[in-house]
Amino acid sequence: MVPRKFIFILPPAVAFMLSYFIDLGTKVRAEERNEGWFYCRVDRIIGELGFNDAQIRGYVQKLEARGFIETERRGIPPKKFFRVCYPVLMAAVSKVQMKSQQDYMQEYYLEEEADD
Repeated sequence: MVPRKFIFILPPAVAFMLSYFIDLGTKVRAEERNEGWFYCRVDRIIGELGFNDAQIRGYVQKLEARGFIETERRGIPPKKFFRVCYPVLMAAVSKVQMKSQQDYMQEYYLEEEADD
């Protein structure tokens, strides 16, 4: 389930992807945690969320651009690891709480139009 506040800071599909990453990160066993980094195969994301490869890359880029996740390539052959940046995410959620939701959404959609 996607927290409602995520919808006010991200497009719905991107918010869904962020929620999925948070869920994956919390399912990693404590002894396997590596400073919050976790590995997830693209085919797993496709199978579980139904997004295609291009959508996943675009959503990951948006999450990275906002600072909500970090990615890193590790190993041979290289695999893409992810980490949710909770301080950045909590700051964005706090900003939503301080502003009225309508004002924030209006500001967000003006930013999106400028990006396109």
